[in-house]
Amino acid sequence: MLSDRFYVEFWAVLFLLPIIGCLQIPDQFVVISPEQGQLIRDAENFSVEIMVSSELFDPTTLEAEINGVSLTVSPGDPNFVASLPVGQTLDNSNQLVVSVLGWSDGVPRIRQVEFSMEPLSRAVVFSEKFVTEPPPIETAELQILHTLGRRQNAILHVTFRAGFDAPTHIPYRVDAQTVFVLSDSGLGDDEFAGDGLYTARVDFDFENFRTRKSRDLLMAALGEAGTDELQFSGRELVAKKVPNIGSSLASLASPMTISLVPAPPMVATVDSERALMVRDLSVVADPSRTFDPCDTDGDGATGDPNGAWSFKTLMGQMANTAGTGIPLDIFVRQWLAGWAKNFDPLNGGALVVTGLSTMMSSPSAKRD
Repeated sequence: MLSDRFYVEFWAVLFLLPIIGCLQIPDQFVVISPEQGQLIRDAENFSVEIMVSSELFDPTTLEAEINGVSLTVSPGDPNFVASLPVGQTLDNSNQLVVSVLGWSDGVPRIRQVEFSMEPLSRAVVFSEKFVTEPPPIETAELQILHTLGRRQNAILHVTFRAGFDAPTHIPYRVDAQTVFVLSDSGLGDDEFAGDGLYTARVDFDFENFRTRKSRDLLMAALGEAGTDELQFSGRELVAKKVPNIGSSLASLASPMTISLVPAPPMVATVDSERALMVRDLSVVADPSRTFDPCDTDGDGATGDPNGAWSFKTLMGQMANTAGTGIPLDIFVRQWLAGWAKNFDPLNGGALVVTGLSTMMSSPSAKRD
């Protein structure tokens, strides 16, 4: 009985894990940038981006200050932007405080963000050659320092292939304010100068990594040899095989070292012998259930925007406005905003999403 119960609970965890993430109610008052713990590089082009729902809060009461100095707040597209007064600069350590009053009760909501400022040293020079010919990496691993946030929470260690004449500092720009510097100077996080082991303090979304890794472990466990999962004695079922992934899941609960290069072997999460893929256009492009505004299949039918499988219907079901009180358009914009600011290491680089702000503010994005 105990084995049967554990087996059922295992399946429940597998299917609930991705659903729980979708059911999280997005915050309606968020400081998008800077983020907690972020390292700012350019004070001259610094600004604060704030998302506030005008349906829940009074945007005319929105205020922001850094280190006690009030900022100039102005509406942007689609979020509010707060800027430093002329002549004001950032300190090495900074505290941002943003407040706004709620429509329903007039009570102020406050968000606080602590971040740092460190301009790039003149010794750090960007190489145009590295854009088209990236340095040949031999090994790369990520040492997680803490999991409280996703800014400045990990140390990247990199070695390069023999024969590569690497400069002492190798900067890597992620966006206008985020620049990581691989260093072999023996200063800061780098222990020894000239030893060929380059070090950089970087950002890493550990919670995102842990969620995806847990899902992969669960899927891989289900993909193990199916004939061994049930054991029979004649026609009598005598035992069930329960995937043993407890120790692997437990290892994700605390900081660790993650190997990036060489990449760890990928675990197959789909058993083709036990999977069914439906791709017939009469099903997946059924005009009564789907919506194809660009007519990508060229059949002249765009379908139904309110179809059961349409993007609008599926997003509406996840938003669950009746139960959460969150309007569909706000839910979708916040979902897209998550894609715009979340990135994971990919083949030693970073996945940078561009153009979402333009797409979200276009007239077509505002249609029902």
